[in-house]
This record gives sequence, structure tokens and C-alpha cells, in this order.
Amino acid sequence: SEILRVVHLASKSTKLDMAKMGAMDPLPVEVYTIYYLKQMVLNDNNLMSISPLIGNPRMRGLMQLNLANNLLTKLPEEVSLLVDLHFLVLHNNHLVSIHPGIAGLTNLHR
Repeated sequence: SEILRVVHLASKSTKLDMAKMGAMDPLPVEVYTIYYLKQMVLNDNNLMSISPLIGNPRMRGLMQLNLANNLLTKLPEEVSLLVDLHFLVLHNNHLVSIHPGIAGLTNLHR
């Protein structure tokens, strides 16, 4: 599929760009297992959830996570494990609350 092709290309770089691909739940597990990923761009899709796999050790170097313009109602607690995260973009979702652990991400920019 097109999504797996993009994931394969991302495995050879530091950026996964799946913006406006019409991606829906669940994202393939491969999305969460790319080594050395710095940017994950998932905006403008129809995502209702993000897997707790986002917090696995391979994702720990992630610096940018763009989830804007989706259908998310919550984020997994594991997002708080992304200690290198500088940019977390969440606008235009259906988030009711955000896990308090995310406040501990001290590298986030406003």
C-alpha cells in the first residue's frame, strides 16, 4: 500500500510524512518502529487514535509530532515518554483532555 511505501522511505531518512494521505485507524505497526525518526507528520488524516507504541524506544528521539486536523479524542500516555519532543501540534482534533505526563516534556516549545 501507499502508506507502507512511505514508511519504507522514512526508514531511510529521519522524517515520516503522511500528511493528507487519508490514513485511518489503525496505523500500521511499522509506523512506530522506524529507527532514528525525528519528524512524524500525520496531519490532515482521519486518525481517531495513536497507538501506545508511540512510546517505544525506537521513537524516543522524535522531535516533531504533527497530529493536527484529525479526529483524535485522546493521546496515549506513552506520548509523555518522547522526552526529545520539541513540537507537538494537536489543533483541530476532538481532544477532551491531555495526559498530565505530557506537561513533563520540558523540551516542548510553546
